[in-house]
Amino acid sequence: MAEQKPDIREVLRHFYGIEVRERGGWQKILCPLHPEENPSASVSIEKQRWSCFVCDVREDGYDVIRRELGIGFREAREFAHERFSGGGTGVLRAVRGESGRGVHERPRFGTGGNPIRGGIRRFGSNRA
Repeated sequence: MAEQKPDIREVLRHFYGIEVRERGGWQKILCPLHPEENPSASVSIEKQRWSCFVCDVREDGYDVIRRELGIGFREAREFAHERFSGGGTGVLRAVRGESGRGVHERPRFGTGGNPIRGGIRRFGSNRA
């Protein structure tokens, strides 16, 4: 049975104040993890993921929650259920003894991406 994953739009809005338009395909956004003037990140509503090509980060809603709050998957799932009412897309339950993060945790090219620290906010954000 599939459980509901938190909607990436709600997660990005909550943690970074990023508003994602309601449209298909990958949309360019400013990366919330480093200062920039031109968008180097993208978000897909259909895939429920966001990625930044500069930071070498690819995450779903649970990954963002885990990184920002410094918590494990179970705690992130509880937080998402309380804050976002479960979410909007299905995700298969983790198999005992296997990682719940999946392929995107491994570096895509070379030895790996830049380390990302939780709590980093986009420069020039409108949030107070």
